[in-house]
Amino acid sequence: MSNSYLQIAEKTILETGRPLHPKEMLSIARDKDLVPDHLFGETQYKTLAARLSTEIRRHAKNSPFYRTAANYFFLRNLKTDEYPEYHAPKREKTLHHEYVLTISDGFLRENSAIGIFSNVSNLLSEVAQSEHLRYVIRKDAERRFDVKQLISYALVVRDQKILTYRRGMFSNASDELLGMRSIGFGGHVTDQDLNLFDTAGLGIIETARRELCEELIFDRIELDNLEGLSSFRILCGINTYESTEADKHIAVAVVYFCTKNFEAIKNEMSINDLRWLDIFGKENNLQDFEPWSQVILEAIYSGRLGINE
Repeated sequence: MSNSYLQIAEKTILETGRPLHPKEMLSIARDKDLVPDHLFGETQYKTLAARLSTEIRRHAKNSPFYRTAANYFFLRNLKTDEYPEYHAPKREKTLHHEYVLTISDGFLRENSAIGIFSNVSNLLSEVAQSEHLRYVIRKDAERRFDVKQLISYALVVRDQKILTYRRGMFSNASDELLGMRSIGFGGHVTDQDLNLFDTAGLGIIETARRELCEELIFDRIELDNLEGLSSFRILCGINTYESTEADKHIAVAVVYFCTKNFEAIKNEMSINDLRWLDIFGKENNLQDFEPWSQVILEAIYSGRLGINE
C-alpha cells in the first residue's frame, strides 16, 4: 500500500482495532509520529477521506477498507458482525449552502484582468490582502454580478498532450455547456479548501485535486503523484463576459502533470469520450469546445501560453 494517506488509515485502524473517522486517524497518527513531512495542511482529514472514498469506489470489495457509517472506515480483514458495511449515498456536487470564494468584479476591471492573463499568481496575492476577496454563500453569489465566483479549472497533461472530454447530460454545468468538449475539470473554491499545501494559499490547488478525484479514477501510484506539490502549476486566469455564466465566474487554470503511465478512466456519468489532444497539433474544430477551453487552446497554439513541466 504505497499511498501515504492510506498507510496512515491502515496503521491507525490496526492500532485501535475499531472504525475511525479521518480526523481521528490523523490525530492518532500525529501522536504516533506516523505523518510524513510532505503531508501538511489544515484540511488533511478531507484529503484522507477523499483518498479512502476513491479507494473504496475504485476497488469495491477488493479494497482493504470499507465504511461502517458515514465518514467512518474500517479494515475488511477485521470485519465482524459488530461493524457491518455501510453503503454511502452518492455525493451531490452542487451544495448551494456552501461558502464560495469570490473576487470583486470592480477589482478585476481596475487591474485589467480581462480575457486570458498569465499574471494570475500576482493578482491573487494582491487581492488576498484586500477587501475584494471574500466568501459568499453560493446561492447568493449566483444572483450577484458585482462579484465573480472563483473556479479552479484543472487541466491534465501527459507527454505534451491534454486530456479532453465531452460534457454529458448528467453534468451540473449550465445548459449552454452541455454536449461541448472541454479540457478542464472545474470546481468552486470553497472555505473548506484552504490548505497550506496550496501555493496560492487560497485553496485553488486543493480544489483542483478534489475535482480530479471526483471526476476521474486514479490508482494508488497516481494518487501519490496527486499529493505532490510539484505535480501542479497555476497556468493562467480567464475572465470573460460572453455569457451569463461567464459574468458570474472567473477561472484559474491549474495544470496537473500526471504520470506517464496514467490511463484516464471516468468516474462520473457526465464525463464522456475521454481522449488526449496533442498540444503541438492544432485542433481544427475549436468551436466544438466550451469557451474557457477555446481561450486556452488558442493561446497555446499561438504561442502566448506554454505548458511545461
